[in-house]
Amino acid sequence: MISQRPSTVSRRPSPTSNRQAWQDLPDLQHHHARRQRLTQLRWMAGIAGGAVAVLWAGPVLWSCMCRLLT
Repeated sequence: MISQRPSTVSRRPSPTSNRQAWQDLPDLQHHHARRQRLTQLRWMAGIAGGAVAVLWAGPVLWSCMCRLLT
């Protein structure tokens, strides 16, 4: 005789774990927003750093070029 394995019952999340997931949702959203804000700040800091480098190096390079050409 062929033995039948008991069918696996699909587990549904218990109400307590479901409630915990809903309670964790604001934390996850806050974490995502914080990471997004940090990425944006890093991008803006990179642009600002590039602008400072151009503003600092521009006059220095210009004066060097003027000295070489005269």
